[in-house]
Amino acid sequence: MAAGPGDRSAQSANKLKRIGPPSVALHDFQSHDDDEHEEHPDERWLVSYADMMTLLFGLFVLLFSMAKMDPKSAAAAESAARSSFVTPEDEKVEEKVDQTPVLQKRVLDLEAELKLNRQKIVESQATAEELEKLRSTVTGKDVTIASLQLKIESMPKPAPPVVPLAAKPSREPELQALLAEREREIERLMSKKSELTRKVASVNADSEALVEKDLENQRLSQQLEELKEKVKKDAATDKGGQGQEFMAFFINWASKDHDVDLVIEDPRGKVFDFKHREHAGHPGLFALDTRRGPGVELWQSKNILPGRYKATYSLYNDYGNHESAPVNAVILTPKGSFEIAMKKLDTKGNRKATVEFEVDKSGSVKIVSK
Repeated sequence: MAAGPGDRSAQSANKLKRIGPPSVALHDFQSHDDDEHEEHPDERWLVSYADMMTLLFGLFVLLFSMAKMDPKSAAAAESAARSSFVTPEDEKVEEKVDQTPVLQKRVLDLEAELKLNRQKIVESQATAEELEKLRSTVTGKDVTIASLQLKIESMPKPAPPVVPLAAKPSREPELQALLAEREREIERLMSKKSELTRKVASVNADSEALVEKDLENQRLSQQLEELKEKVKKDAATDKGGQGQEFMAFFINWASKDHDVDLVIEDPRGKVFDFKHREHAGHPGLFALDTRRGPGVELWQSKNILPGRYKATYSLYNDYGNHESAPVNAVILTPKGSFEIAMKKLDTKGNRKATVEFEVDKSGSVKIVSK
């Protein structure tokens, strides 16, 4: 017999009673009339609001990551930030240092090198004339060798010996001696030709080197004129470094391909080189490093730290140029420039040079050892 709607409702009610928690009377949750009851607001909307804020934050981060910054705006912002952080002391330190003595010395060095290169060009012209004479001599030797070979080929070959009863004296020994003499003459001429050929190759190599020197000479001439103009301009504007608290140490060398490394140790034991260019919160900066000569390496400091300094410069690599590298060193302070005697470095003997000097607060320099 099928169950009616009333029966199904009764069964559902019984199931709820068995599965759910025990029923509690409503009057148990009701407070007494004399107790105060505070109602809490419904805060379930905060969950949806937090999800929406998270999604919006992710959206704007994604948009910012895909945006491109205007270079002009970035440069203007950087300039404004730099100008706001520059102090009057920094502006005073950044004034130009009087490098007129250094430039004048560089001008003299370039003039001397220019004179030497001109002399080498004159020598190259004489070498070219000698080369033409050697080529003419080699051509003449080739003709002589060819004529001797023709004479040897045209000489009659000795006939087989005939031994008659009254035989005449044979000329075979005389011909063999003449042939041997001709062969020795050919060997001597061939040796002379080889020697002349090697000399011609050497002269050609020297000529190519002199052509390269000529190009270098033109470059040095142009650089010399530029330095002269700079010296005149600095002298006319009278922008010296007197009174500034500033010092610098630099080396320069004119030899080609040489790599010379500079290391500076200040009175507090801080070491500056191409690997450690500066130390946080400490004066001094390794400002310039040249990997292959001719070149210059420079260390400078906006503030003078009085005490003893140690400068070491060594020939790191010659790149196939086995000649000595002449290295000049100069110390710059408000008191002027202090030159150090030239050091010749090479990979076989004196590969390293060390100079110790003392500097006081005013910029006076005293060379201790060199």
